Amino acid sequence: MRKTLLLAGVACLFAAQAQATDYFSKPYVGLDLGGTKLEYSNKISGGDTDAIFVANLNFGIKFNDYFGLELSSQASSETDVENVFDLSYSSIGIDAVGYLPCSSKVELFAMVGVGYYNFDLKYNLKLDDIELHLTKNDTAFRAGLGAQYNINEKWALRSMVRYHHIDNDLFDYIGDINVGVRYNF
Repeated sequence: MRKTLLLAGVACLFAAQAQATDYFSKPYVGLDLGGTKLEYSNKISGGDTDAIFVANLNFGIKFNDYFGLELSSQASSETDVENVFDLSYSSIGIDAVGYLPCSSKVELFAMVGVGYYNFDLKYNLKLDDIELHLTKNDTAFRAGLGAQYNINEKWALRSMVRYHHIDNDLFDYIGDINVGVRYNF
């Protein structure tokens, strides 16, 4: 009887430890590619927009089936603004992610967070190929919606739309659409 109780107790401990490990350790890494729409303020080109290519590298952890955190680093290609200067940007950010499992393969998600943005404006002065770089840094709120398809335990495909509220002297907002892949550890 004692051996049976001891074995049952050890089995319960291993089961509880396995469940706790599964509950807290679902890290992933991902790469997204997509397009970004920059909405300029009225001080630049009357509020026109430009669409540019963007890449996003992210690291995240799912604490459970419904909540996670994600760190991301994003960089854009350059765009020519009214033949006056070239513009590109990069950002780092953190987002809280809420998941809604629809099935074992499909999840919907929403994210809210904050990002630190670095805008690089490059002017060509036409004097012996001299370029002048001006930078503008801002912290901004951002929010996104998306869907994820889990191919298997390790790989997933994800698409999302995200809005970045900049609202400074140069930009009103950034909107992007991304598709990407995730690898779960």
